[in-house]
Amino acid sequence: MKAFEQEKASSRVTVIDYQCGNLRSVEQALLHCGAEVEVTSDPQKVLNADKLILPGVGAYPVGMSHLKDLGLVEPILHKARQGTPLLGICLGMQLLFEHSGEHGGANGLGLIKGQVKRIQANETRTETRTKLPHIGWNEITIQKDNCLLCDTDYFYFVHTYAAIPEDPEAILASSMYGDVEFCAAVSSGNVWGMQFHPENSSTQGLSILSRFVQL
Repeated sequence: MKAFEQEKASSRVTVIDYQCGNLRSVEQALLHCGAEVEVTSDPQKVLNADKLILPGVGAYPVGMSHLKDLGLVEPILHKARQGTPLLGICLGMQLLFEHSGEHGGANGLGLIKGQVKRIQANETRTETRTKLPHIGWNEITIQKDNCLLCDTDYFYFVHTYAAIPEDPEAILASSMYGDVEFCAAVSSGNVWGMQFHPENSSTQGLSILSRFVQL
């Protein structure tokens, strides 16, 4: 992965629309942070982007199928390898990885080595049973210095699957759901991923998006 370099900061952020989730909240949060926002499914506009956000909710195989059908896979890979800042949110973070076992399995973008697997929650003992999906506010623990996540805080999660990076150094932050620790955020060069929804996480989430806009 090419290290992040950018000569001049730009507030223009392109949000990739691949028909997987409500993009309105991401757009509104970015506008609140002072970004010039473009929401698009056009591969050429992705290629022209200064910064990219890949949001998303839903099933991994469906997300990858839509990216392929819209001709967005190669533009995303090209921009990431070129050094363009790319932030994946929720399903968008999971799609950065190589493979997921969800719904029979599918290969992903492969920008970060690793797998996406169902959270191994305790579902046998009634008194300690952890329900899935994991929905709600959870505290994250920062694992390494970075430019987007600065403080341990609570963020809003909605997911059943979680990423498992091959390289532990890719883990930006972790969180606990019941007695299960999972990867809450990742980074590799100019590519970042957040399993939680910063756009739905009040001021602490907006601060992350503001830092991304200012890169």
